[in-house]
This record gives sequence, C-alpha cells and structure tokens, in this order.
Amino acid sequence: MLIVIEGPDGSGKTMLVPKLKEKMERSNSDKKVSIYRFPSENFLGQAIRRHLKGELALAEMDKQIPADEDQLFFQCAMVTDRYVHALEIKDKLAAGETVILERWWQSGFAYGAAFGLDEEFLEKSQASLPQADVNILLDVEPDVARKRQPSGSDDEYEKKAWLRPKVRDNYLRLWTRRQHGGPGRWPILNANVTMEEVFMTAWGELVTTAQKSW
Repeated sequence: MLIVIEGPDGSGKTMLVPKLKEKMERSNSDKKVSIYRFPSENFLGQAIRRHLKGELALAEMDKQIPADEDQLFFQCAMVTDRYVHALEIKDKLAAGETVILERWWQSGFAYGAAFGLDEEFLEKSQASLPQADVNILLDVEPDVARKRQPSGSDDEYEKKAWLRPKVRDNYLRLWTRRQHGGPGRWPILNANVTMEEVFMTAWGELVTTAQKSW
C-alpha cells in the first residue's frame, strides 16, 4: 500500500508519519514499512532546502534579484526529486512493502499554485508518479500552524504569512475535487486537535483503505 501524508507546514506530518510506521510494524511484524520524505536527502534535495532557506535562487543575469521564473524552476527541481525516487518506490510496492510518503506531488500543486504557476501544468507534470492508495490531508488553520512552528525558522515559506491561507485553500480544492474522481482515497483530517487524535483518525483511514487490521 502506498500512503501519502500531506498538509501545510505545521500540520503535524513529521510527528504523524513515524507513529504510523511504528503502529504498522507492531501490528504486523512481517510487514516492511518504508518512509520517504520530500525534499529528499540527496544532492538535489539539499539544493532544494537551500532554496527554501533563501540561500539559492534563479537570478536574472544582469540583476541581483530572483528571476520571474524562479518558482517555476524550483518546482521543476521538486518534481525531479520525486521522479528520482519513483522507481525505487514502485519496486518496494511490487515486493509487498508499505510505503509512506511525507509530502508528494500534492505539495507541488498547493505551493506552486499559491505562487501563480499553472495548475494544469503542476498536475500533468507529475501524472506519471506512483499514485497512492490513500492520500491523507492534515488540514490546519493558518494561525494554529504558525504557533506550532519553531521561532527563528530559516524556511522562507514559513516566514510568508500571506502564503499559508493560499496553500491551505489549494490543498482543500485539490482534495475536494479528487474525492470525487480519485484515484485512491482522499480523506481530509482535522489537524487542529491533539496529535493523538490525529493519529487515531489517520489510523482508522488506513484500516479502512486496507479493509483489514494490520
């Protein structure tokens, strides 16, 4: 089974994913569970993280300012990072493993569209990536997410207050549309509650998807 855990910064993805993995392995010791986080830890993922910290940008040759296409090239780098791991993910799924993805192509859609990139392009460019059996969105109010973030964060996205409501709206629009067309299941979870409540609801969604207990 392929599981995607998505949501804006501060929604609780990083805390939820290992808890789900632990629960799966404890419930079925024969089940192998792998986690992939994006951006990844390879050299491309490291460059992406530098961009997120404001250390790297596509600049105009004659100006020391980011080019208008900076966000386009950034999203293309993110797409490439996902495709680099796609074959390995497919192989693990074919071998009967469960794979959990912390962020997947939906992040590219939500954040890319927030910066004005073409939504059709953002979806079509990633259409050949493995599609999840269940795509869980952790929906959180922007103010709640902001309070959860550590002070002094060096992530440029987290510093942009105007970005949070746009990203949330894009996630919700995508999930609402895909709930009627798939592929896979697209549950929206209330992530304004405690982490334990989010975990229990997410676990219920996984059991429903698998149609059996781990």
